[in-house]
Amino acid sequence: MARLRSTSPIMIDGDRPLGHLAKLAYLGANAVRNRALGRSGGLSLERFGGADQATIAGTPSPSRLLCERHLASIEWAKFSQSAGGIRMHDMGCGSGRAGRLVAAAAGSSIRYRGFDVRKDPAWEASRAGSEMTVFDGVDFAGTIRPGDNLFFSQSAAEHIPSDLEYFSAVARACDTASGPTLQMHYLPAASCLRLYLFHGFRQYPIGALARLAALQASDAKCAAVALGGPAAIELHWRWITRPLLSRQPDQREVDPVGYRAALSAAIESDVRATPSAALFWAFIVRRRF
Repeated sequence: MARLRSTSPIMIDGDRPLGHLAKLAYLGANAVRNRALGRSGGLSLERFGGADQATIAGTPSPSRLLCERHLASIEWAKFSQSAGGIRMHDMGCGSGRAGRLVAAAAGSSIRYRGFDVRKDPAWEASRAGSEMTVFDGVDFAGTIRPGDNLFFSQSAAEHIPSDLEYFSAVARACDTASGPTLQMHYLPAASCLRLYLFHGFRQYPIGALARLAALQASDAKCAAVALGGPAAIELHWRWITRPLLSRQPDQREVDPVGYRAALSAAIESDVRATPSAALFWAFIVRRRF
């Protein structure tokens, strides 16, 4: 059996039940890897503020809120105009929410195709121009159609054993595309090992992002945009992770008003943090746009 092409040699799946030794191996091996890949390798690092946005609704995790705020900040109408419409390929689509958010931000309908390992009940209410498919995660290139120009993933790549197969297939499709293309991948930074613990196969330290950038065409522009920082990381630990470890209720449910205030303050504080201290990454690849 051929070895899976991955950004990490660690093939322990944190989504599966793990014994005591496997848990120690997962945490220890990923901690060592994340530290070893802590350098950017020349990749452009930016920071997304995200503080000057609308009032927070509900009790979203810091990463979820920041990812969706960042998604809304993209010049979708401009991209749609330059690319002749948006044709979105969403890997790990879940309910298809990202497609709805992009269409709303662009102010126009889009062609949307989503792929996931299991069917979501929300697929039954899919809109015109949308198509969701159960995908086994083997032939990534086979999911791509000519004309696809927006390649998107949200908290999905860490669950793909052969993540390099996915990113390579997308890079090749963008390289051969005749028009503008845009890749947007929201990925957990190294800090998420402490926060999410046994979750997926890996995190994405800066050095792993540099490896993804190396796959791209020579005329592609790559950037790693830091979402959140030390304050958001500490907030997630205090309100979500620590209560879970101590078998206490999720503190967001105990004090939702207090949580929203703390989350807003954390996002404001992280505007001044160095980009290398990220909670999550938006890895963006632009070509001809």
